[in-house]
Amino acid sequence: MLGSSDRILVATDFSPDGDEAVACGRDLARRFGVEALVLHVRREAVAVAPAPDAPLPASLAACLATLRQGGLPARAILRGGDPATLILEIARRERASLIVLGAHGEASTPGLLLGSVADRVVRRASVPLLVVRRNESVAGTEQPGRGGGGKPDRAEAQSGA
Repeated sequence: MLGSSDRILVATDFSPDGDEAVACGRDLARRFGVEALVLHVRREAVAVAPAPDAPLPASLAACLATLRQGGLPARAILRGGDPATLILEIARRERASLIVLGAHGEASTPGLLLGSVADRVVRRASVPLLVVRRNESVAGTEQPGRGGGGKPDRAEAQSGA
């Protein structure tokens, strides 16, 4: 599956689903012994390319520290522009073998299966990707039909689950 020369690109907007993507990316990178790249894209028209020695924003530095736990090789990338476009561009440039991202970001519209960024990445990615959603029952906002209590959804009721 993944070899030692591979890398995983983890995209986050620091939302709950983004945090779950970082945790999942860390676990996969550790399991396969590959480098993890954490990417945050600011929605700015001009690309953000900080100097190599410039300090990272606190939230991105915290993600990088999470990834580096236990000696995992990891790098942080900060850019500005369209998130979906930049996720795909950086995955290609960095030769990522896998993209991990959250299903919904902070700006997502409730009720959608995927957020707009995740949907655009899914439709255009040329490498495997993993779209992660935080576990609602762990977050304390349990939803019916998702193993979180309440009434089962229609499919569960019909199957006897």
